[in-house]
Amino acid sequence: MSEKTQTLTPLTLEAIFHLDHLYPSYKVAFKGKNYRPRYLNFRLSEGSGLLNIQREVLSNEYQTKPPHKFIIFCNCGQKAREIHASAIPDIIAQRAIYEALYPVFDKSFIYDNYGCRKGKGTQKAADRTQQFIRESPENSYYLQLDVRKFYYNIDHAILRGELAKKISVQRLLDLCMQFVCTEPNELTYEPFATGVGLDVGAMISQLYGLIYLNRLDHFIKRTLKVKRYIRYVDDMVIIGETKERCIELRDQIARYLDETLHLKLSAADIQPLKRGVNFVGFRTWRTHRLVRKFCIRNFRRRLRQGETKILSMQAMLAHARHSASFGYMARTLIESRPDLIMEFRGRIKHDLLKYQTDYIRSLRNRQGLQVQPAKS
Repeated sequence: MSEKTQTLTPLTLEAIFHLDHLYPSYKVAFKGKNYRPRYLNFRLSEGSGLLNIQREVLSNEYQTKPPHKFIIFCNCGQKAREIHASAIPDIIAQRAIYEALYPVFDKSFIYDNYGCRKGKGTQKAADRTQQFIRESPENSYYLQLDVRKFYYNIDHAILRGELAKKISVQRLLDLCMQFVCTEPNELTYEPFATGVGLDVGAMISQLYGLIYLNRLDHFIKRTLKVKRYIRYVDDMVIIGETKERCIELRDQIARYLDETLHLKLSAADIQPLKRGVNFVGFRTWRTHRLVRKFCIRNFRRRLRQGETKILSMQAMLAHARHSASFGYMARTLIESRPDLIMEFRGRIKHDLLKYQTDYIRSLRNRQGLQVQPAKS
């Protein structure tokens, strides 16, 4: 769905769930998943399924279905998470709402909010972080903050108030609030509290998270007058301040989160900038950046497993491609399993072959070895 179409969609149930908007939203929601069993079952009768969603919404009979629950191990956080994946009709309804709401709320977000926004992923956040580091005094500090169990502690009443700033139709607002968390998450709620939390795994939870912390972003930029501030979901970093200023900002932000958004910090780290900033999967300095150490360990482990983990290694190399760690990972692959290079795809395969050629050329220059690179 084009951005022009998104922008022109009125925030009414009739417009959002009109088939001209609902059907493209359904196709986007199913992209890359068409042949998974539960998605395939819906596709077999997609026409009647979409009409049924439309009828229930417009007649105020729509009710969310129990989510599909499963557990994953999050490499980023190095811990298990219980995921609540929405039922298929809910996925389609959420996507239709998301496509209508996103362009409206996105206009109010600050530039340096990089979590779950179009064109603003981890790579852009890492580039911006390095830019801020280079602009900062060498002897300055940075403040890094993390919100305690962010998605699980979002207050439904506050979220509704933020949504109501842009949504004037009460029926649409009521429908939006159906997609908050209503069932306990065994790994995170101790005990489960009503009136708080979003389902981790629901697509629209990402947008709700952006909307919820938007007030914090404007407080930091406008009231606290912080120049170099970046947020990625619930992970925030302020760069280039004095140590005393970092302590002051930490206390003010913690107080604002507690009093205004009913959230608490789980971490607040103040470090000299020369030690590097550990943010969005990279350790960043003025001159270079590296991927995190556990990513290197995971890559070595996948490399030992060989052909069965090619896709996982492809993703790791793609993440490391714009960092100094890519050369180390490529060299490790070439020295231990050069036979795997041709199993990779696209740009990563091209870069590995180029790196292999340069690596062999350097060996020839140093040792006089007559070794031929792999043929593509």
